[in-house]
Amino acid sequence: MHRIILKGDGPAIEIGPDHPGLTNGFHQDEGTHRWTNGRGVIPPDVLPGSVGELTIEVHIGTIELDYPV
Repeated sequence: MHRIILKGDGPAIEIGPDHPGLTNGFHQDEGTHRWTNGRGVIPPDVLPGSVGELTIEVHIGTIELDYPV
C-alpha cells in the first residue's frame, strides 16, 4: 500500500507506509510502500475518538521493484 485514508465525520486521516503503528499484519516499510500479509490491522490510536460511519481507502499502485527476476 502507498497510503491509507480514513474518512469519517471529522477531517480525513492519512496513514503513510512509514507509520510506526503498521505492524500487525504488515511487513517492514520499504520507503514508498509497505506490503501486508492480507491481514493488516489499522492501529486503533489513529482512529477518530467517536466514529460514526467510516470509509477506509487503501491506495495501491504499480511499484518498480528492485527484486531479481
